[in-house]
Amino acid sequence: MPPPLGPEDLAASLVRLSFVIQGMYARASAAHGLTPAQAKLLCILREETRGMTELAQMLGLTKSSISGLVDRTHQRQLIERQFPQEDRRLVTIRLSPLGQGVAEAFYTALCSEIATTTQALPDRERQRLARLIPKVLRGAEGCIAPTASEA
Repeated sequence: MPPPLGPEDLAASLVRLSFVIQGMYARASAAHGLTPAQAKLLCILREETRGMTELAQMLGLTKSSISGLVDRTHQRQLIERQFPQEDRRLVTIRLSPLGQGVAEAFYTALCSEIATTTQALPDRERQRLARLIPKVLRGAEGCIAPTASEA
């Protein structure tokens, strides 16, 4: 029986896994004509319309950086700006119809590639891993990162 793994071993494994997934993310982004930042923005907007401040927080960006990202993504007609009637100073961002298609295609391709990393695991272990990951993510609450469903 192999010796038990310590916290450093788990951390090192998670770091290596994050590198692998970041590489997959970068490849999938490029394959869909997106920068990784644009891909993250589209994935976040898949679920709902969001405000600029919320997007900046979720992406860990400054106000000027999120404005630039939104401007560049809007120029590509992937997102739309909305100005609520009750306060025209506020702006919310949503996917355009084109952006919805690109976001879904990107997310599907990314999930398919990520799924290949667990193919060697028996189904029981994949199911266990799928149940453990949300627990790990809950432990990371407060960190700047989109939820699992936002890729």
